[in-house]
Amino acid sequence: MDNTTRITDLEVPLNSQPKSSSPLAGKSRTNKRVSIQFDPNRSIIAAGVSERLLNQPGLENVKLYIEEVKSAYDNAAIQNKEALEKLDMLKKNFCEVKNAYEKENLQLKNSIRMSDCSRVELTQEIKLLKRHLSIKDQCDSEVKQKLDETLELYDKLKEEMEVIEEENSRLKDTVVLLDSYDMKIKEYVDMVSILVQDKEILELRLVGLQKELQKQVQMNYSSKDMEVDVYLCKAKLRQVEKKYNNILRNLDDTNTEKESLENNVKQLRDTIYALEIDLKFFQDQVIDQVKEIEKQRSQLKKFELENKDLNIIINDLKEELTGRERAYLIKESVLQEKLSAITTENKGYIEQIAQEYQNEKEKLLQRHKEQIELLNKKHKETIAENYKKEEIKINAMKKQFNEQLDIVAIAATSRSEDKIKELKNQVKEHEITIHNLKNENRGILEEKHIIESELKDAEEIYTQTLQGKISECSELSK
Repeated sequence: MDNTTRITDLEVPLNSQPKSSSPLAGKSRTNKRVSIQFDPNRSIIAAGVSERLLNQPGLENVKLYIEEVKSAYDNAAIQNKEALEKLDMLKKNFCEVKNAYEKENLQLKNSIRMSDCSRVELTQEIKLLKRHLSIKDQCDSEVKQKLDETLELYDKLKEEMEVIEEENSRLKDTVVLLDSYDMKIKEYVDMVSILVQDKEILELRLVGLQKELQKQVQMNYSSKDMEVDVYLCKAKLRQVEKKYNNILRNLDDTNTEKESLENNVKQLRDTIYALEIDLKFFQDQVIDQVKEIEKQRSQLKKFELENKDLNIIINDLKEELTGRERAYLIKESVLQEKLSAITTENKGYIEQIAQEYQNEKEKLLQRHKEQIELLNKKHKETIAENYKKEEIKINAMKKQFNEQLDIVAIAATSRSEDKIKELKNQVKEHEITIHNLKNENRGILEEKHIIESELKDAEEIYTQTLQGKISECSELSK
């Protein structure tokens, strides 16, 4: 509602009949109208003609009416000042409540951010530990696979070693056979050397016998004994040649057997050498694999120890996380209680302020309406009374006024016109001030409406933020 004050101008029409009171002024005078208006910035007594008019009898009610209007205006100004002071107090209280709310909101946001950061850090640490554990599990699985593969290779190498040992035993038997063959070959060589020596001896004896036979043949062809001896010698020679040929054949066979045996021995030695190389290679591989197995076992032990340490760390972190979650839940409950307490306190305070503001507003509007109604009633009553009284007294006043006008007509016409203009200017200024006061009242009402809307918006924002924080806290607790 617009707080409007109506101040009516009191105009007193003074109709003067053209009258020649003196023989000097033989002129007809027109009707004059004197307006008396209230200027709150000036004194009650106007200057010039108005001073005389106010001091004349019959205008006491007008003077009292002007004083009542001024007192009402002063009361309205005082009430406006009080309303402005109350508005300032309400603004200060609103700023204090707003600052307290902002501080609490910042504290809540900081605490929630800190809790979110700690939760994020814990989740990141848990993720890193899970990744580390997964990597360790992968390494353990790879190590187990390698161990299984090495054990399989070890079993295969054992089987190959058994086969190689069997072949070695066979090769040992063949070496024994070779040694026996070498011994036989040596015996055959000795026998061949003896036979060669016998052959040489026999050849020498044959040569000697042939020479003797030739001598005896030349000396005596007729002796039968010599023929018999020669025949026997030839038979012996034939037998010796046969034996010699058999021995040569045996030597050739033994040589061929020796060559074949030597070839077999070479092949066996080559195979033995290759097998020895393979054995050394397999032994080196076995040694390396055994070393790798030992390293992997040591790594497995280290991994198991690290896994135990990591499990201990994970358990500690879980305990810390549970403790932090408990502390966070406790803080959350405390913060929720504080929030609920703040909301209840602020709601009560805001409702109290709004109620006080509404009550003050209603009281001021009611007082303003009552004062305006009283002023209007008094104004109407005084106007009616003044019109009645003025109708009675106006003729006497006309006479007195016209007489005075006749006296001061020449000197006061210009002065009265200037005063009337001045009074009109004052009336205009007064109307401007009233208009400015109306605008100020409208601005005050607009500020009141703005403050009310701001309070409502702040209430809504506060409730929305509280609901959002409560929902976030509930989600985090879940």
